[in-house]
Amino acid sequence: MRLRVAVDYVSEYHNDADFCVISGDLTDGGDAASYQLVKEIMSGCDVPTLSITGNHDDRVTMRSQLSFPENIDAEYIQYSVIKDGYRLLFLDSLQENSAEGILCDKRLSWLESQLSLHQELATFVFCHHPPGKLFLPMQDQEQNDYGDKLLDALCAAPNVKHLFFGHVHRPVSGSFRGLNFTSLQSIACQAPLPYPAWEWDSFTPAEEAPAIGIVHLSTDSVVVHFHAFCKPLDFVTTG
Repeated sequence: MRLRVAVDYVSEYHNDADFCVISGDLTDGGDAASYQLVKEIMSGCDVPTLSITGNHDDRVTMRSQLSFPENIDAEYIQYSVIKDGYRLLFLDSLQENSAEGILCDKRLSWLESQLSLHQELATFVFCHHPPGKLFLPMQDQEQNDYGDKLLDALCAAPNVKHLFFGHVHRPVSGSFRGLNFTSLQSIACQAPLPYPAWEWDSFTPAEEAPAIGIVHLSTDSVVVHFHAFCKPLDFVTTG
């Protein structure tokens, strides 16, 4: 299983990292047995794990099976972590029975409340869904007012330095309204670029290896290394 390979790689080469972040879609169907398997595999990781919801997750089951920081929100999987002069904010963008992200009034209120605190700390935000167009037509069609609400809140806070998200299964970097972002790859499959164009009913994963992001953060810089931790052939043969 690719998760085990990724955990072994992190434990061997990056065991000095502060955290291992899983940016959503820990399971495919959100069932308890799958979360238990994730928990068992991640117990072998030498780095503390922080996770958030993706559109394939079940929030209630995920909370019942996995551990989270004590300051997690009472209803949603949202929390903050402060480390070495910087702060990480983790957002819950899960919308039940939909591939699209959502930032409801309760979650938005939580985010705005958090942003009003610790304004002296450089802040880095993690969520599952991108808040804007990435020029990936199939993924970009999953847009609603989620992105505008999120960017309104984040761009109003000058100490928010970078946004990280997943969902699109492609490495993408850039900025929204001047806020820098990074989309990390998947340890499952990668979506192909739209050259040539493709549609979901004809979707075939790109022949690219599973990959992780190695993020170097400080109060005044962000450097991300993208690393394929096994070969494309291993991806094909292990399924």
